[in-house]
Amino acid sequence: MMKSFLIVMIAACSIAALKYRLLSDGITKVPKDAAFFDKQYRGKYKVSLPEGADTIALYAERYYVDFEGKLFEKGKEREGELLGVYRFYPNGCVNEFIIANNELERMPTLDPEVRGYRGVSFVKKGERVLDMAVPINELRHLGVKSLKIEIKGDTLIVVDSRSRSKNLYIKVKNKQLQSGYKADW
Repeated sequence: MMKSFLIVMIAACSIAALKYRLLSDGITKVPKDAAFFDKQYRGKYKVSLPEGADTIALYAERYYVDFEGKLFEKGKEREGELLGVYRFYPNGCVNEFIIANNELERMPTLDPEVRGYRGVSFVKKGERVLDMAVPINELRHLGVKSLKIEIKGDTLIVVDSRSRSKNLYIKVKNKQLQSGYKADW
């Protein structure tokens, strides 16, 4: 019984995972099919920049809101704690970089050909959504994570569609973003 269950689970993980290629950082996986986002999203939805998104800024993870509505600051407890950082592009593409809290001042490269998970922003059933191709399990299989987002002033509010967790990201200006990196996925 247990053996059958394990076989089914392994098969399910294999089927759900996207084929990927590694970026030049040797760690970050992105969809192998260069037209993945075109096929899955641009034909079905209007992929676009969210209203109020700043394309020459980053949105760095700062707070977590628990289920009781309590606010907790992230990246304050431990040196080197990993934080999510989003970057929006004019064509509706999105990067998510995972950066240690002590690297936010001297930001590592933000070239999307070197690092950063990829996704797109679009409206679905009246709500602004980010679908990101990211590791979806402990084996780091690549899959799609769907997030609901809203931008209020300098704050990006991100709600995970499955877990209902809520994170707040604060806008941070960054000179690197004026270097002309392109998002063509």
